Amino acid sequence: MTILESVALGKDRNNRRMEHKVPSKKDGRIADKGLKVCPECNAVWEGVHWRSEYLIEYYHEIPRYGKKKKSCPKCADK
Repeated sequence: MTILESVALGKDRNNRRMEHKVPSKKDGRIADKGLKVCPECNAVWEGVHWRSEYLIEYYHEIPRYGKKKKSCPKCADK
């Protein structure tokens, strides 16, 4: 069997069926745990650890429905 024939049949080189990964329904809920909405500036934000630094990331395109409300550090300093 050639490679093209095995791909057409949905099999890999070891003659097993290729498994298609189904996206988890919990991915969005897990991601929402760290996201918060600032009630003053209405931005979605999260604290991120990156290279031993703590950074604040702001997202303006993420829906605000169902997120925890907490003032972001930028608004808390005012």
